[in-house]
Amino acid sequence: MKSFEGTLPVRDYVAGVRLHRVTDRNRTFAEWWADFEVVGVDRDAMVARIGNNVFAEGFRAVAAKLA
Repeated sequence: MKSFEGTLPVRDYVAGVRLHRVTDRNRTFAEWWADFEVVGVDRDAMVARIGNNVFAEGFRAVAAKLA
């Protein structure tokens, strides 16, 4: 497991990615998950920020790379 320091107000951040083969049209379903504790800010806002700015941007970058 890799440890790193970041700028988000979270601790005990653990994330993973699972890739599942989808036989219809030879595609892959990617599942990206994370568990973490939010520190000092609104939890719902931070969850949305990570979902929109980390996960969504990451999936867009992968899609662009594979296009």
